[in-house]
Amino acid sequence: MRTVAVMMGESLREAGVLVVVFHGLSVLIPQGKGVGIANVVGAVITLLLGILLWWYGATFELEGS
Repeated sequence: MRTVAVMMGESLREAGVLVVVFHGLSVLIPQGKGVGIANVVGAVITLLLGILLWWYGATFELEGS
């Protein structure tokens, strides 16, 4: 039987993966005028957020199992 913590950890991991995928798509799609500093900062923040969500979800899942 899976605990709530394990299911919550899986959800967080999936959210992190989705954020990273979204980040990858937003970088690959051309922005029109080129890459500005705001785009770079936003991309880095998005990538870090996705990785953090995935890592936190994996940790949460391990503690719950």
